[in-house]
Amino acid sequence: MIVTGDDAYDILTGKSVSLKLGIIGVVNRSQKDINNEKPIEECLKKESAFFKQKYPDLASRMGTSYLLKELSSLLLDHVKKCLPSVKVKVQRQIQDCENKLEVTGSQVDDSDEFLRDVIAQFSDAFCRKLESQTPNIERAALFGGAHVSHIFNQLKKSLQEVSPCDKYCVEEVVMAIRNADGTRPPILVSLYAFEALMKPLIEKMLPLSIGCVRLVMDELQAVSEDSLPKKVEKFPILKQETDTIVRKVIQECAVKAKEMIKDLNEIELGHITYDEFECIEELFAKTAADATLTLPFKSDPDFLNRLTENEAVKIFPDLVTEIEPKHQKQIMVLGKMLKHYYDVVAKTVSDGVCKTIMTYLVNRVKRNLAVRLMTHLFQADLQDDLFQEDEKTVQLRAETTTKLEVLKNVERVLSNVL
Repeated sequence: MIVTGDDAYDILTGKSVSLKLGIIGVVNRSQKDINNEKPIEECLKKESAFFKQKYPDLASRMGTSYLLKELSSLLLDHVKKCLPSVKVKVQRQIQDCENKLEVTGSQVDDSDEFLRDVIAQFSDAFCRKLESQTPNIERAALFGGAHVSHIFNQLKKSLQEVSPCDKYCVEEVVMAIRNADGTRPPILVSLYAFEALMKPLIEKMLPLSIGCVRLVMDELQAVSEDSLPKKVEKFPILKQETDTIVRKVIQECAVKAKEMIKDLNEIELGHITYDEFECIEELFAKTAADATLTLPFKSDPDFLNRLTENEAVKIFPDLVTEIEPKHQKQIMVLGKMLKHYYDVVAKTVSDGVCKTIMTYLVNRVKRNLAVRLMTHLFQADLQDDLFQEDEKTVQLRAETTTKLEVLKNVERVLSNVL
């Protein structure tokens, strides 16, 4: 602040106080000018005249007008330095808004066209993932067709790794042979005893086979959920109806697959193919001649204790514990027959189950899914409800659209400045 009569030359030239950007002097309006309501224009003229009179060599770089010009220039330079980073931030926010709008999508104008597009995309993705045409290396587990194939391999492994001789103790086999002998003991080996031991093993294949159907059903459901287009997420009713139809189609096809698998098991139980044992006499002779062979079945000391209801065993325990030489030969042959025939049936059943599941479950679902979705979703009474959006989605779309318009206007302004 300089009062009237003081010389401010050294201050204005920076000799007294040196500043990086220099010093610009201005003449403020006096209180008298304010009270008299003197116009700004006259004050500026008076200021200009003052500097020309007092400091003529500095007049061009003094005054309110020059200060305004310099401040504007400094501000513009600063803005230009900051604008590139600001523009990048604005563009990033624009991209975020566009991504949100891509998720929320736009309002559906043509519902029929939208449904046809959704069903086509869903069916195509569903089939391709079951055929493993879209491998995803980011997945940490098997998926789709690869997982179905793994389920089939596990079924084959579970069936074929069973050792039938480990399922019975030698006492059970002896009991089966004695009960099958009746009044006419067999010359070589009792086929009745063989069937009595073989059929329970075949029956135990059924739960594993049905379990395989359930695992494939679960995988089909997982594939359907993964195949649903993202634009359906904002329509909860459409998503729920689609999921309901998929589950229903899978369950309907699974019923036929289970029936066929049960029939396959009954077929194996209904007839034992004895042509598999054409060399049974030769096998019996070799077994009788080889004195080094050990019994293929293990002994179970607790077997007699479990037969509390069998009074004959209580009275004559040696019926089970003592093995006659002829029975010993039959036990050896029965063990080999069980192992051979079980392997044949396990291979037949595992192959048949896999083919049945593919034919009546997987392939039928792939064929019928699109048609069932079209038939159900295009019902007139559903059209008004299918495209009801979640309130949060509607609100998010409106807010994002408004924000996007503002950001694009800002981007245009920044582009013009730069």
